[in-house]
Amino acid sequence: MKSAVALLVAALALVAFYFTAEDLESDEALWELYGRWAAHHKVVREPGRFPTFKVNAHMLHGKQRDAGSLMALNVFGDKSFDEVMARQPRRA
Repeated sequence: MKSAVALLVAALALVAFYFTAEDLESDEALWELYGRWAAHHKVVREPGRFPTFKVNAHMLHGKQRDAGSLMALNVFGDKSFDEVMARQPRRA
């Protein structure tokens, strides 16, 4: 059981990119966060996607802070809800 929990924690560490409130203090700090996030997930940072990334980071900050959990962005950090849903397989 302990090894399964350790494996899960390790897997989550690979997919989640953690950030702090300081990363949201200015557009410059957010742009740096966007660069670190893109490097972590090995995705291309696209300037046109920055506004969506900014909105998502602030939304997650509010939700996760209120829940008392660590703030983390997954690989979809610069995608809108509609874009993420469009990538999901459709059910018959």
